[in-house]
Parts: sequence; structure tokens; C-alpha cells
Amino acid sequence: MEDNTDDSAIPMVEVLAVVLDRLVEANADLESGAPVTKFSAAKRPGISVRDYLVRIHTYARCSPSCFTLALIYVDRLIQRDGFILSNLNVHRVMITACMVSAKFFDDFYFNNAFYARVGGISAAELNDLEVDLLKRLDWNLRVTPHDFDRYGTELVAHTADGAEAAGCEAADGEAEGEAAAGRQAGGGSSTTPRCCSEEEAATPDSTKEAAAPVVVAVAGPAGDGGGAGGGVDE
Repeated sequence: MEDNTDDSAIPMVEVLAVVLDRLVEANADLESGAPVTKFSAAKRPGISVRDYLVRIHTYARCSPSCFTLALIYVDRLIQRDGFILSNLNVHRVMITACMVSAKFFDDFYFNNAFYARVGGISAAELNDLEVDLLKRLDWNLRVTPHDFDRYGTELVAHTADGAEAAGCEAADGEAEGEAAAGRQAGGGSSTTPRCCSEEEAATPDSTKEAAAPVVVAVAGPAGDGGGAGGGVDE
């Protein structure tokens, strides 16, 4: 497949992956008792949510707005249908939601067979998942400008937070190096990062970890029907 990707959506993809990972983690205790749906894989796919979304972005060329709509549809799925997002279904849910949102919003989109190839599942299965998702959403894909802007603003805010955290970490490294040099010279430099207040510096690092991208190597096919994440020519 040819890679003509627009990197403008990458920050949105990174943050969306964090949001989805948090939802899945929050449902960890419910996963074992969750009903099996058409979105359920036989086993956890061998590719992270972050890498799977990057794959969708790279090959399907979904716009940032497409990912915002996909998140809205997932949220509706959870709120209206009581759907439990888990490690076993999040990949299939996202390839389906991204495909549906691209068809609904983007000027340019591919056919189902192409999205199935990107997602590592068969075209017949993706056709089934599309109908199932639409039924669960009561065939309503309309999103008001207010809701779209609200979700988009929240994702952009999370994106900015992630960039600020990365900037703080880089400044922390510089400040630590300067502090070490100062101690060697007897200067006794402060260890408080220059981009953070002393109160922020006292906050545990765990508060910043969620904004960092998850980097996991792309694995082969997993789950039934080829599994999410396999069968993509790179």
C-alpha cells in the first residue's frame, strides 16, 4: 500500500489512543463477564491500540475530524447500548467506527474491502460489523456542531497537555544536567524544572505518563477471522 499520509492527525491519534486505553482499563474487571458480540476477538490482538490507530491513519488517510466522529460514535455505543469496551473488541470497534465516520464525513474514502485489509479482518466480517454498529447507534450518525466542537476541543486540549508534558520532560533533563554541573562546581543549582512551578514539580510522575505515546511493535494476525492488526501490506 502506498503511504500518502497527512501527519496533521497524528497528535489526535496519539491522544485518542490514550483515551481508549483508559476506557479499556476502567472496564478490566468487567471484561470477563462481558457478553460476546460480533466485535469480540477470540484473544487479545497482538498490536496496541495506538499502533492500530496509526495504521488506520497511515493507510486509510482518515482526517482528524474522522477520528473525532469515531470517538463520538464509540461514546454513543457505550452510553446508549451499554457496550463494554475491552481489549478483545476495541480494535474491531475502532476500524468500524473510523470507516463509518469516513463515509459519513470525509470527501475521500475507500471501499469496505480496503478498510478490512487495513484492519486485518475479512471484508465479509467488516460488512457485518458495520451493520451491527449502525443498528446499535439506531442508524443515527448525525452529530450536532456543538457536540462535534466539544469533543474536538477536549481532544485538542488533551493533545496540548501531552505536548506540554513532553516539553517539561525535555526541560527536566536539561535542568538535571545543569544541576549536576552546578553541584560539581559547588553552585548548588535548584532541581526544580524551569517549565514547572515547585508545586507542579512535587506532583508524582504518574500524572504525566498517560500523555506519553505507547510504542509497541506491530504484531501478526491475532484473534478469529484473521484478527485485528494482521494482513496489511506495508
